[in-house]
Amino acid sequence: MKIHVIGSGSTGNGYIIESNGKKLIVELGCKWKFYLEALKYDIESVEGALASHRHIDHLAALGNALQYLIPVYSNKEVATEHPLVKPLSTEYSYMIGGFKVQCLKVPHNALCYSFIIKCPSGEKILFATDLSKFNYKVSGCDVIMMEANYDEDIIYEALARGEVVRSQSENHLEINDCLEAVERCVDTNTQLIILLHLSDGYSDEKRFQKMVHKATGKRVGVARSGQTYEINESDF
Repeated sequence: MKIHVIGSGSTGNGYIIESNGKKLIVELGCKWKFYLEALKYDIESVEGALASHRHIDHLAALGNALQYLIPVYSNKEVATEHPLVKPLSTEYSYMIGGFKVQCLKVPHNALCYSFIIKCPSGEKILFATDLSKFNYKVSGCDVIMMEANYDEDIIYEALARGEVVRSQSENHLEINDCLEAVERCVDTNTQLIILLHLSDGYSDEKRFQKMVHKATGKRVGVARSGQTYEINESDF
């Protein structure tokens, strides 16, 4: 199973999960050409696409995906604005080709879902971004993909220097809240933790990685454009 990072951050979010030759796009916020390149133009292998919410950095390539006849799934707010999008609910699980998807509602300034994804090859992925809190306990995850947007201390330091800082707390996950959520969900099944959507100005990538690794003992990565993470059977 592979996770390809198209983009992660306010300029655009996009990921491709590849399992048993089938692919699921998660977030459509990047330029479409980057998805095509990562897919090696193999559109037929794409089972569908998920979008967590309606903001443009998660939905910019919606029209392209629909033009290529890729089934797109999101919450009712997105589906109402874009009738070709298939609506998802937290009440049910969904099969998108060989991928089983469950939705969790999370607090953001738009209706937003996190996803629990079961891959055709059996791996379980928790995907959570653009949220102020994650209060769920999700067990048995092979991969945890969790937002670690900012550090409150870095913001306080910026304010002390007189900088104008846009509030992050209502819409994005602070590193200590990320750490709390990851610690609640991590278990013996967990092979990899990927930190998502780091702020350009108010995060510290290396320190965040060290914090999460120290607390969990797990392999910790940061989502960067063009990167691929792989989980092999030998890792289990």
